[in-house]
Amino acid sequence: MQNLGYELIDVRLSYGVWNYSTDQAMEDDPEAQRCLTEEFGQVDGVWQVANQDTSETAAFVRNCLEANGLRVPDTLVERQGVLDEAGIDVSNCPDMAQ
Repeated sequence: MQNLGYELIDVRLSYGVWNYSTDQAMEDDPEAQRCLTEEFGQVDGVWQVANQDTSETAAFVRNCLEANGLRVPDTLVERQGVLDEAGIDVSNCPDMAQ
């Protein structure tokens, strides 16, 4: 991206997820989009899977389990399993952002 003259804006880490913004010129540049898709996309996918248990989604599901008086496992996959076993649809969980 730097070679193309672009920089990411407002880069920050939240719940194990990197958030950032870009300018409109980068959004309209096919080469920049190729770079994001082919290069960053590969790294991002691995990062997200490796950090899914500390993600905002994991925190949301933890809060949902707690609100329903259910046990809270360590991993997101296990947490989702507890919700499934209890018959709770995550869309019915209160928004308790932390």
